[in-house]
Amino acid sequence: MVEEEMEMVEEMEMVEEEMEMVEEEMEMVEEEMEMVEEEEEEEMVKEEEEEMEMVKEEEEEEEEMVKEEEEERVGRLILERYGTPTSGLRGRALSRPNLPDRLGGRDYIARHYLIPIPPPEKQEGETRKKRKRAQRQCIVCAHSEIRDRVRQLVTTMCKECQLPMCMLCFQIYHVQIKY
Repeated sequence: MVEEEMEMVEEMEMVEEEMEMVEEEMEMVEEEMEMVEEEEEEEMVKEEEEEMEMVKEEEEEEEEMVKEEEEERVGRLILERYGTPTSGLRGRALSRPNLPDRLGGRDYIARHYLIPIPPPEKQEGETRKKRKRAQRQCIVCAHSEIRDRVRQLVTTMCKECQLPMCMLCFQIYHVQIKY
């Protein structure tokens, strides 16, 4: 009987050892399951964060598009109400085909300069001393819209324009549209 009891005790010890081993294995399995669950949770959190970032980016892109469309709409409304934009610069453009030749600037120095008015033709019986000097009325002084009109007699004229002008009016005539 003692032998039987000893055998039973041994068997019980073995069973207890096996149970301990099974418990250890179960603990290991539980730890592994916890680790797997944590990894899955981390992956889910990462996926959710990525989805949130994508949603934010899409919202930002959409807001930017709305903002651009709004700016474009406002720009169109301004143009409709106030017309096309113009340059803030004032004055004559450098090349306008409808300007008179005297304002063109090309070959200005070569063709436009003051010369003395040629004397009138000699009449019969006139001597050199008796002949009057050629004088005409300055076109700019006589027809000025900006300053007082004056009747000034001059002895010079522009060679190209063939108009009598005083030295001061020569530049005004060849630079300004209204003189």
